[in-house]
Amino acid sequence: MYRTDGRNENYDNASEVLIGAKNVIKRMLDNEDRAIIVSLIMCLCFQSLLLPQPLNAKRRLWVQE
Repeated sequence: MYRTDGRNENYDNASEVLIGAKNVIKRMLDNEDRAIIVSLIMCLCFQSLLLPQPLNAKRRLWVQE
């Protein structure tokens, strides 16, 4: 399908599939299960934001001072 707004059709189809899967999961789970899953996702996102330590030993000493 040709789009005039510049969006990628494959991206749109993938988004629709993900939204549909999310809606199915929401219907299957109760509120307590959803809260647990959301908290786990937030923990994983926070861990991915942590910055790695400097690799250079001299730089590490300089940062600690």
